[in-house]
Amino acid sequence: MKSARVNILQIATLFTPEGKFGGPTRVAQDQTKGLIRTNHNVLLAGAGTGFGSRMPERLEGTPVQLFPSINIGRRGFAGTVSPGFYWWLWNNCRKFDVVHVHFARDLITLPAALIVRRRGVPMVLQTHGMVVVHRSMLVRIFDRLVTSRILSAADRVLGLTNHEVSELTAICGNRTIRTRTQPNGVNVAEPIDELLIKDEVLFVARLHPRKGAILFVEAAKYLIELGHTSIFTLIGPDEGEGKEIASLISNFGSDQIRWLGGLKADLVDRHISSSMFVVLPSKKEPFGMTIIEAMSNSKPVVISDDAEIASIVEGHGAGIIAERTVMGMAAAMEILIGDKMMRFEMGKRGHSLVAEEFSLDAVVSNLENDYMSVLALNRSGNVENN
Repeated sequence: MKSARVNILQIATLFTPEGKFGGPTRVAQDQTKGLIRTNHNVLLAGAGTGFGSRMPERLEGTPVQLFPSINIGRRGFAGTVSPGFYWWLWNNCRKFDVVHVHFARDLITLPAALIVRRRGVPMVLQTHGMVVVHRSMLVRIFDRLVTSRILSAADRVLGLTNHEVSELTAICGNRTIRTRTQPNGVNVAEPIDELLIKDEVLFVARLHPRKGAILFVEAAKYLIELGHTSIFTLIGPDEGEGKEIASLISNFGSDQIRWLGGLKADLVDRHISSSMFVVLPSKKEPFGMTIIEAMSNSKPVVISDDAEIASIVEGHGAGIIAERTVMGMAAAMEILIGDKMMRFEMGKRGHSLVAEEFSLDAVVSNLENDYMSVLALNRSGNVENN
């Protein structure tokens, strides 16, 4: 039985041609496409930059409503503001049955959630590991006064893992929060011909200190000095470590290490599918889309031992869990470089894992259930109030 058609507004923080904001915008685009395929009316909105004088009406086929943005206070993405977006949202959010906000402590999605709640539109929040208990006392005070109120006002809050849900619950304290665990999902890719696979090891992530790009480069340097001839490629926009990465590569003086910068999603997919395997040495990665996308493309992964998904990858034999050190990463990378059969078997198991547990179709089905449940609760509440 098909769900009734729903008018859905999805909101994410910042859109750029090369996908600088990373996973949340990619997830929002994928969800929008998947929901449209199941006959829902969906629009994706947020701030935009880097598109020139005219904002696009579509991104990779996804209908979007983007607004010019500026950055204030050197706060990275958290300091992005867009007055045009706020005005448009206030005037248009009631045209939708439900608003799905890919939520963070930033100046786009946080005001968006406040506007949507003020306008009385049913709201789903999805936090992508970006809203957790913080060590800073100032952030804790802000969470108590603002973030907890927004989370508890939402009709549903989606966390990537059980751990993230427990963090969201802790932030809310005594306030009630309606949570559910929702892992990311991707389209399951078809494996490419073995003859098209290159002798290349891939890092795909923003060049942010937490992502471990420097660890990847140092491990690559070590392996090259041992005599390995593979190409080690970094793909991702600069978010703090670009100059240091460029300097490390330049000073090493080998064309076996390269940084391609941020690329459009289709080019990233092409690089993943033709690589040997993907490495993400990030610190406490909540649920990296890169990991899921690599496994979807039948690629084994090398990830840090403190990643949320580490036990799942290890339990299914889909990759190697490594200590987050240069030698730990280098040792894991060397094993996979030297064992084609291991790469094939791990890749096959990773592909099966994604098909069974992390497919976009499953995510879309869960979201449809969330939206219908939220709408039913709001309708019953309105009837009672009348």
